[in-house]
Amino acid sequence: MDTKTMTYQASELLKKAGLRQSHQRIAILSYLMMHDIHPSAEDIYDALHREYPSMSLTTVYNTLKALSEAGAINLLRLENERAHFDFPKMQHAHFRCRCCGQIFDVPMVETATSCGNGFQVDSIEIYYQGTCPDCKDKKQ
Repeated sequence: MDTKTMTYQASELLKKAGLRQSHQRIAILSYLMMHDIHPSAEDIYDALHREYPSMSLTTVYNTLKALSEAGAINLLRLENERAHFDFPKMQHAHFRCRCCGQIFDVPMVETATSCGNGFQVDSIEIYYQGTCPDCKDKKQ
């Protein structure tokens, strides 16, 4: 997808979420849409601050918080690690490699809209831990 299309889609998503459409917010959301690496706020800041020198780490944190609260992105909290972020292209689970620390999207085995006793599910967060194929091959 070209940059112009990505910028337009990010702008529309911000509008739909009821958030102001600043250049920095569009850049942050576009970055998440283009990169399936589950970055932290620091990773996003490191990737964008050269192109947007007035962007601060606080701006990145505030934007990610607003996007997460609006449901435009997913906040991933994996154990005691710093928060990571994910643009929800499709429903999926996450796998964290205990060796290299990388986070992968994996298929969601089953989804439910109810878990009994009157509970209504509006969000499912599943993550697995283990060894990724690359680290497994290195061990053998």
